[in-house]
Amino acid sequence: MISETTALIYPNTPQKLREYQDLVVKTFYIANSDVKQTANLIRTILKTRDIFIDEKLNLLVMKDTPNVIRLAEKLIAASDLAEPEVMLEVEVLEISYNRLLQLGVQFPGTAAVSVVGGTGTTASTGTAPAGTGGTPGVLTLPELRSRSANLVRFTFSDPLFALSLRQTDGSTNLLANPRIRVKNREKAKIHIGDRVPVLTTTAAATGGFVSQSVTYLDVGLKLEVEPQVYMEDDVGIKIGLEVSSISNTIQTPSGTGTTLVYQIGTRNTSTVLRLHDGETQILAGLINDEDRRSATRIPGIGDFPVLGRLFSSTSDSIAKSEIVLLITPRLMRNVARPDSRTVEFAAGTEASAGGGPLGAAPAQQFAPTPQPPVAPSQAAPPYVAPPSVLPGNTQVPFGGVQSQ
Repeated sequence: MISETTALIYPNTPQKLREYQDLVVKTFYIANSDVKQTANLIRTILKTRDIFIDEKLNLLVMKDTPNVIRLAEKLIAASDLAEPEVMLEVEVLEISYNRLLQLGVQFPGTAAVSVVGGTGTTASTGTAPAGTGGTPGVLTLPELRSRSANLVRFTFSDPLFALSLRQTDGSTNLLANPRIRVKNREKAKIHIGDRVPVLTTTAAATGGFVSQSVTYLDVGLKLEVEPQVYMEDDVGIKIGLEVSSISNTIQTPSGTGTTLVYQIGTRNTSTVLRLHDGETQILAGLINDEDRRSATRIPGIGDFPVLGRLFSSTSDSIAKSEIVLLITPRLMRNVARPDSRTVEFAAGTEASAGGGPLGAAPAQQFAPTPQPPVAPSQAAPPYVAPPSVLPGNTQVPFGGVQSQ
């Protein structure tokens, strides 16, 4: 109704609806969800074309009929929810045991006999005493006649006898207890260890230019986790664990000198598990076991069962280590499930979003407008705009009469 004595009557056709139906502009500030995904949701469900988004402010502006705006408000209220967050309590233990036992008699590895003669002396003079200022392998006639005891010398590489009695026991527990708070379906990484520099030398084809570059290799404990929070307070976790250490260093010749190369020993595992809030899971079994035994003995005599112990030396080394991982999820925030009125509501017809059957307003939203009986028509069903759509105006179907 335009005034007290004037009513606007128009046919219920798409063209007339675009000409006479009022539109509303609504601005939505999206708090949690992505504004692009929200805009795609509204375009897909409500078939709205006039939408503007601002990614910097996470802002969405749309223009449509009041009924469509009300539906957009409900869709945004059902989808704009805070993402879940979880606190992961991680404990990593490296339990190691070392034992070294050395027992036996060590004999020298090599023995040498040398003859010492004087250099610079002559057979005629014989002034130089035997064995003074001489070099091995040169012997003069006067020295040979003197038969001095200093002419012959015995040389050993090690002490003649060495008794080895040594036992070493060691047990070490290395504990890392970090706590990580991470959003749903986001990766978190932990690195506890060192960054070892690796020098790379590059030479030109002609050999005149040499360049060096330094890269860093992560050695130690590396842990990667990616949680996924479910509605039942369960947390699915993707875990990747790697423990590495420098086991050996190798020196290789290069154009500018010697380059140091590292040999890395590593143990890693990856798994996917699902835990309840506060449940602890233990991952173990990454075991490294080394048992080395070596013996040094005199050939022949050292092979006897009992007597050979007096002419041999043994060394027994045992090293064991195991990696144990304990992980406990603590939910800090979960998805608040909306009520049934928010997730399910009337959406109108295919041609008229937000209206009831045949384009009429739904009973729970708008009060029905009493209309006098009209003659049946072969035209399409008329559209009756509810009072909340056009405040102050009352519209009646084509061919109807509105009483004042």
